[in-house]
Amino acid sequence: MALQKNIELRTEASGAGGTCRRILGTLPSWFGSLAAVEDYVAVADRSLTVVASRNDQDVGFLTSVSHGPFAAEIYVMGVVPQEHRHGIGRLLLGEAESRLVTAGVEFLQVKTLNFLVQTPSGFTPEIGMM
Repeated sequence: MALQKNIELRTEASGAGGTCRRILGTLPSWFGSLAAVEDYVAVADRSLTVVASRNDQDVGFLTSVSHGPFAAEIYVMGVVPQEHRHGIGRLLLGEAESRLVTAGVEFLQVKTLNFLVQTPSGFTPEIGMM
């Protein structure tokens, strides 16, 4: 896996719904439910979101939500297909983890499909979350 160069990360405390909608729109086989996408967009609009961009184009995002002072959840994340398998998701996760640790969060969770079932990205096992 070659890590992408020229990737810029920014953190938005709120207002990332449009970015979320654009990127999830490139992933219809993973995010095909319109109702689910609308929920993700609404949460990204009001929650901490880390956005990855290259050449002023947003290519990925990760939205986290707090579950009290010590716990948070990766609520939704996505990377445009042409940028898959280049480390952008890991960059997003690393930045989100850093921000959350600074805020005092001790536990981070992600909810996804059953990890025993083959998922498109293998996301959960690859980053060590079970």
